[in-house]
Amino acid sequence: MRSPPCLILPGDGDEFLLGRDALKALGIDVEHQLAQLAGQPTLTDEADEFPVGDAIPEVQEAPSVDDAVEHLVAQAVANGMPVQYVAAVRRILAEFHDV
Repeated sequence: MRSPPCLILPGDGDEFLLGRDALKALGIDVEHQLAQLAGQPTLTDEADEFPVGDAIPEVQEAPSVDDAVEHLVAQAVANGMPVQYVAAVRRILAEFHDV
């Protein structure tokens, strides 16, 4: 690297500036970096991943747990569970939701 001209100003700062020639000598091409930055596409040029007008799908209402339990109890009765146990089974299932 050749000896570049240097201007030193008195001050209490701890920063320094390098000119374009000194930066190029260090392998830093500022003009090329600015050209790359200016050549990047803007947001309007990019394809929108979620175009306007795409609505959020509507949530389908899930059947309630109580309806499912009633259906299972009815199936149990149809499969031979004595009717006298229906009230006890409903009470146990209501008390212990994780069964």
